[in-house]
Amino acid sequence: MGSPFRGTSGAPGAVPELELDVRSVPAPKPKPRSVEVPQHLLELAVDPRTLVQERASLRSPILGAPLQGLASPAQVAFDGRVLADYGQVPRHPLLSPLYAYRVLRRRRALGPALADKRAAAARARDKVDEALLTFAARVRPAGEQAEEYAQAFAELRQAEELLGSREGEFALDQVAQKARLSQVQSQISALEADLAEMQAVHIGVTEARTRLDAARAERASLEQRFHRQAGARTAALEEARNRVRARTLAVAQRAALDRGVLGPEFDAAREAVAAVELEAAAATREALVHEAALESYDASSVRRGMWVAALLLVVLVVAPVVWRAVRVVEPPVPTGVKSSRSAQGAITSSRVFWTSAELPPTITSKAPGSTTRMFVSS
Repeated sequence: MGSPFRGTSGAPGAVPELELDVRSVPAPKPKPRSVEVPQHLLELAVDPRTLVQERASLRSPILGAPLQGLASPAQVAFDGRVLADYGQVPRHPLLSPLYAYRVLRRRRALGPALADKRAAAARARDKVDEALLTFAARVRPAGEQAEEYAQAFAELRQAEELLGSREGEFALDQVAQKARLSQVQSQISALEADLAEMQAVHIGVTEARTRLDAARAERASLEQRFHRQAGARTAALEEARNRVRARTLAVAQRAALDRGVLGPEFDAAREAVAAVELEAAAATREALVHEAALESYDASSVRRGMWVAALLLVVLVVAPVVWRAVRVVEPPVPTGVKSSRSAQGAITSSRVFWTSAELPPTITSKAPGSTTRMFVSS
């Protein structure tokens, strides 16, 4: 290490400079520039505002804008799966019983709901028909004056005339039947009075009873015949009413779309029909969604789950019960009997042979000098 004092020049009397031996500090590295990463925004597949605008702009088919978007098959199927809430289809067979149970439980709840939705849809369609009939009555005076609707209203008037004639015939038949039945009933009443008088004097009772029975039989025959005639008349009358209704609905639908002949003065009535039809379309869609929900399960998984559940029931419940019922259980051996058997086995295992000379004092031979062989055992 050199001297810390080093002159700046070789001239005498110069002031020396003090220099420390310090390691040089490296210059700081420049901070890396932060690269601005573009942010990717999460975008929805459907813009909520657009969806709201589309739903708000839905109109009735009467006004020319389709409502099929409310009941598109793909959307109905998706909503049905969401409503059903059956869960994911199991991949493992042991999970299929839980899936089958959930499907059966949800279908039991969806069945009554579907019936209610179908009834609501039917009522909504009836309201649409009533609204169209009201609209037809509203535009009929102006429509009958237009040449474009001359043929339609002529057919409607023809159907109405047929309905009126059949209603008149039905009313006349009802009056005639009531008059005839009233006449027969009067005869029966008179015959009953005659029978009572005959029974009081005991004369001609059989003849009076016969006439009364014949009158009652005639009344029963007339009632049956009138009932058959009334059924036929009612069917014909209902057919005529349906024809008038169909003609009127056809005129109403055509008039609702025709703003050229039937101008904006009927727009308020058109909007009323559109509102009712929108409600009917929504009710019909609800019924379709419930129908799709009932059928949106995996049938093969449900069948597999039922088979697996039955197999588990047999293995875990039925098999143990059968095994306990048919197994052979040996009765326990008493303690005293067990000890005596042990002693008997010990005695049997040892065989003792005695001669007469070796007999104990208590045992003697049968004859003197004979050799007795005794086998001691139990």
